[in-house]
Amino acid sequence: MYIAVDAIRFGMFTIIAYMGGLFLILLLSGRKVSLLNKLSLLIFGILFVSFLQLFKLGLRKSTGDVQVADIASSVVSKAQTTQFETTLFPLYYRMNQGFNIALVIQRIPARVDYLGGEYLALTFASAFVPRLFWADKPEAAELTT
Repeated sequence: MYIAVDAIRFGMFTIIAYMGGLFLILLLSGRKVSLLNKLSLLIFGILFVSFLQLFKLGLRKSTGDVQVADIASSVVSKAQTTQFETTLFPLYYRMNQGFNIALVIQRIPARVDYLGGEYLALTFASAFVPRLFWADKPEAAELTT
């Protein structure tokens, strides 16, 4: 429950997908699962991740004190009443890694100078050394500016 509340508060839902997958692996380990159940879990997983992505877009567009239940019901009702392409395009736009990489390629020379690998060692080390051992460890945003 804490993970769901924390994800909604900060708008970061990746942990829900990861923890849900890990929980599912632990729950089903050592069990024989039929093909029908595997297909059902796959379809449910795809629908759940799609819902999360659309919910996240709605949450980020909302202003102020909008209730989570209102956003969730809005996402479901929009998915049921609009055309398939209208619902699918935000998911495609969000999950299209080629487009996201193209945005980074456009941004680097235009708005941010190319660093030439200057902070590569610092970035690599900061990914593995915990803050417990590195008190003044730079934040992720500090490494990119």
